[in-house]
Amino acid sequence: MSVFHCYTCDNLDSRMLDLHAEASEIIGLPVKYHVFKIEELAKAGIPPHQGHGWFMEQILQNFPDENVGFIDADCIVSNMDFVARAEERVSKSGTMFGIAQSANHLPSRNEIYAAPAFGIINSAIWHELGKPSLIADYSYDTAQRLSHELIEGNYYVDIVMPTSYSGIGETWALGGVPDSYGIGTVYGDGDVFHLFQSSKGPSYLNLLEYQVERLRDGAVFE
Repeated sequence: MSVFHCYTCDNLDSRMLDLHAEASEIIGLPVKYHVFKIEELAKAGIPPHQGHGWFMEQILQNFPDENVGFIDADCIVSNMDFVARAEERVSKSGTMFGIAQSANHLPSRNEIYAAPAFGIINSAIWHELGKPSLIADYSYDTAQRLSHELIEGNYYVDIVMPTSYSGIGETWALGGVPDSYGIGTVYGDGDVFHLFQSSKGPSYLNLLEYQVERLRDGAVFE
């Protein structure tokens, strides 16, 4: 795996993208940004909430025998040792790694899955399973179906759990447990920070700025 792929749209706050690029540069995480125009996606019949999964499928099609990394524009990582360990576990299991989420707005709300906000997928297993849809629908969120099928098939799926969140704004249940994570969630041992709700504008951008400042000082997230 040589690069993490980041799906973004042209309506994203440019300050967030700048912070994301800085955070990635600080730790040496290679990220390729794929910027799509909302208008062009609409013309292609791809609704905004389905664009991410559609994009992931295109990437996995192009790299059929590799570990493929994905990262959201509102999700940053604090150290490359964590990234290396995550990729090693995917290589050993042959499946996937991701941060823990539950789709609280869907019937599968009590299921914990490996979310691709920061995730690594072994493309070969996706092909082997018949390329299950990664597109969000009325049953599963983005890439949740793959995680679900792997777990149901008794494959090992590596999921890193949240350890803290800001307490500002909305919170969500994880696996049916209320208030398990929220806007500005830290995962692992200060390894991953996911802002969440980035599509709602710059309201919580200061939370991302704070964590990037920690990276500048050589610290992990808190």
